[in-house]
Amino acid sequence: MGISLETPMYSKFTNEMRLICDLLKEENGKKDFNGIKEKLTKNRINWDMFLAASEFHEISEILYSIFERNSLLTMNIVPKNIIDKLEKRFYGTCIRNARLWNEYKVLNSKLKNAEIEHIPLKGIILSSFLYPDSGARRMADIDILIKKEDIFKINKLLIKEGYRTKHQKDLKYAIEKKESFLEFSRLDKESGVKFDVDLQWTDEVDAGDPNKIVLTDAFQRRNKIMIEDIDIFMLSPEDIFFNLCLHQRRFGKTIILKYLYDMVLLLKKYESGINWDFVVEKCKKNKLNSLVSITLHFASSLLGAPCSRIISKNYDMRPFKNKILFYFYCNRMFRNNKRPRTSEEIGITYILFLFLVYNNFNEVIRNIFQKKKFAKFYRLKYPSFKTSVYFIFAPFYIFLIFLINHIKINKFRV
Repeated sequence: MGISLETPMYSKFTNEMRLICDLLKEENGKKDFNGIKEKLTKNRINWDMFLAASEFHEISEILYSIFERNSLLTMNIVPKNIIDKLEKRFYGTCIRNARLWNEYKVLNSKLKNAEIEHIPLKGIILSSFLYPDSGARRMADIDILIKKEDIFKINKLLIKEGYRTKHQKDLKYAIEKKESFLEFSRLDKESGVKFDVDLQWTDEVDAGDPNKIVLTDAFQRRNKIMIEDIDIFMLSPEDIFFNLCLHQRRFGKTIILKYLYDMVLLLKKYESGINWDFVVEKCKKNKLNSLVSITLHFASSLLGAPCSRIISKNYDMRPFKNKILFYFYCNRMFRNNKRPRTSEEIGITYILFLFLVYNNFNEVIRNIFQKKKFAKFYRLKYPSFKTSVYFIFAPFYIFLIFLINHIKINKFRV
């Protein structure tokens, strides 16, 4: 089972991170915000660090939404200057999300007219389907899942609508490199707003690869919902669940609270509607037991996700692994320094995290020493000659960066 926030395991949790976790947990639990106010009288809060932590975890908008909807703005819990900054971020995200949603509605209509089946992914659908406020869930672009046979049709359609591929990577490049995604961008000349569309497609070729999760059956399992009088297909609850879990090992910011909170809201909405037998079977086939176990433990322990029964039945970790995970990772990701975390620190944390989320050592080695992932997590240009040179010394590069940042962390430790 997960470890409670009240245990010594979380001794290095800052007061700011405890407050953030308490707010998110109470919002989906008993809503005992008076208890939180009592805690604030005993614990000093560095509100600038609170703001910085909320930005790092991309949940500033969620916190403002909680303050506003639960009448916490009038309780004088948070200083006015912090509330003003959270409010500015919240309404800025409302505007940004509205523009992205209007852009998606146009694309949805065009795709239907062209008879191209698609499923919107991540923020564009979750912000409307799971969240009470349209501006509570931050999103940067429009993610769309399509069928592989439609990639040429949608590529032509997007170019006709003024979109261009990003990073000088066109469809031919994606096919040659056997990639299953392509990024597009369009600048609206009237408003000056840039819209990004990330295409992903299913590939039957990858269906037998246990190291890849592919949504080959997503279109058979999809559900139809209605948002603003528009018929939209969305992933099944089980496929959304896997999509959120996979964020934890694909990006440099592993286990950030935004994606964990997505998971909490999903589990709360479908508490008895998720086919856990399907999830367990898919985990075994694609070697995802460790990743799913860790994600559920964090969602339950930090934010009170209603999944204790499924954890105890199928995903209860061994005490030794549990202790290593919570002690190491919580203390690395949920404490504050006097300076921002560097991309190298985040990369190192991610690499060490791989040893916990993969089921065997071979998978860890295979992921650490992939040139593309090496470039991504150290924010190096890919492909490039410089990155290729650095990659030759990848093992030494990793330990050298770890040593440098270990010295920095001790020097600037609070």
